[in-house]
Amino acid sequence: MAAYERIPYSSFLWKLGTTSFRTREFNKMTEWQLRLLDEFWQKPENHNQGWEIAVPGQADIYEIKNRYYDWLVENDFTKGNDKVKYKAAREKTSGLYDMGFIDNEHRLTEVGYELLEVASSNDYLERNQLGISHDSQIYLAQLLKLSDDNTGTTVRPFIIVLHLLSELDYLSYDEFRYLMPLCTDEFSTSYILHSIVELREGKGDIDSILKDFLLSKKNYQVGLQRFTTNEFSE
Repeated sequence: MAAYERIPYSSFLWKLGTTSFRTREFNKMTEWQLRLLDEFWQKPENHNQGWEIAVPGQADIYEIKNRYYDWLVENDFTKGNDKVKYKAAREKTSGLYDMGFIDNEHRLTEVGYELLEVASSNDYLERNQLGISHDSQIYLAQLLKLSDDNTGTTVRPFIIVLHLLSELDYLSYDEFRYLMPLCTDEFSTSYILHSIVELREGKGDIDSILKDFLLSKKNYQVGLQRFTTNEFSE
């Protein structure tokens, strides 16, 4: 059997968070959970416990997650029908971390406390220079900072969305779903922008754009050559 040089994997797509925690009234649930999380850490039995890294004397990191899940159930935040408590606790807090409202150890960050203060004082209707509510401004600021490190390049998805919308006026669902996440640097963004313009002029299709884009990458070229020049084997 022939020995092959390893083809390196390289991501050309955005990788952001998870889809585990889906809910209606997301902002309301986010602010509610921030309050519950803050209260949870204030309890003496939880105060010094680690979430991702166990502290001296702590058996493991699963027990604290299970305890937090029970706290959510006790406060009617969730029904309590999840099969694995610690996984559910991790899933329900993943969005808070991705948005920068909590740190790696699940303590509230400065901006997390700022959002919690807005919710506690109920000053949502306070307008600002952007003409949006106070909490909306916080969410917007966090989205602007949201980034994904893609093969050494920092990608700011919300900025790319705004850039494409400013150039194209709108994005169809398929353009948003399949093509926009390929924008991971200046060249690919320009390439996808040009491809969408041509697509709207009736030139080509999304499948062809995806194929041509991926086959412009060296590892896909090596893979294609290997698969088409060697006999099939188990």
